[in-house]
Amino acid sequence: MFGKKRAIAVGATVATIGAVVLMAAGVTFGFFSDNYSNNSATFSAGTVLLDHTYQTSCTTGNNLAAGDSYTCNFPLNYIGGLAAHIGVNLTASGNLWTDNSGATVSISSNLNGGSGTPLTSTAANSGNVYLGDVGPDAGAFTLHVTFSLPVSATDQGQSAVVAVTVLAVQAAHNPDTFAGGCPVVGGGDCGISWS
Repeated sequence: MFGKKRAIAVGATVATIGAVVLMAAGVTFGFFSDNYSNNSATFSAGTVLLDHTYQTSCTTGNNLAAGDSYTCNFPLNYIGGLAAHIGVNLTASGNLWTDNSGATVSISSNLNGGSGTPLTSTAANSGNVYLGDVGPDAGAFTLHVTFSLPVSATDQGQSAVVAVTVLAVQAAHNPDTFAGGCPVVGGGDCGISWS
């Protein structure tokens, strides 16, 4: 007769051989389990957006006298969801620029309460120039573009074409050379990456 210990050993051996045979035959053992999937999380990038439904050209006429100035006002609307730096790029062409007449273009805005020195240029291209900052969905502001012909101008019948591109670029994580913002409005690009 078999002893109790021997019966347990034989039973364990048979159970082990049976388990190996079942696993070889492709039978698997199951465990209780559970899982949870959360609802998807949505992330979206912010926007830097100028509503450009504004006057795109300004006609001063053909009868500016030496010493005259003429200002065009361009209402703009910032509707972006991110804070942004606002700048301009001025290009000018025509005989009033190439004949050294002394003609100037001055650009200012009511950004930041209109503080700061306006951009004044006699160059054919100003490069990108910082005008101010706006917060998210800041709304309306106005760009003032003044063309001036000095009293000493002698270029009768000549003309100039001035094109102004308004720039908006995110302020967050956009390195500039001045911690806390550019101190010289109209004084340069302030090291801001405009693209």
